[in-house]
Amino acid sequence: MRGMPQQAPAQPRHIEITPAERAAKLIGRIVSFFPTTGAVHRCLRLPNTPRFAGQIISATEITPTNFGAIPDFQVTIRGRTGRTVTVSLTENFVSFHDNWTDAQNT
Repeated sequence: MRGMPQQAPAQPRHIEITPAERAAKLIGRIVSFFPTTGAVHRCLRLPNTPRFAGQIISATEITPTNFGAIPDFQVTIRGRTGRTVTVSLTENFVSFHDNWTDAQNT
């Protein structure tokens, strides 16, 4: 409308998320993973490599040591049997799922 002052568009605010907050978002997620590193070569799963399912019970961010390295998390996963294992999100090809059935069928 004429004569009405126009407002400038709102500037997006940059909100800093702490490593602890990023880790907290992972806790409780259902995942599938390879228990050892090296189970995938050139994007292909190696034969006879087991893949397990579980729920993340703790997570710790691992800061990259090399320039341009991918940020990673070390997560502890508990399976349905109650056993736990600690793995890397990237090195163990962890995949996130919405339910246990999807995680076990991957």
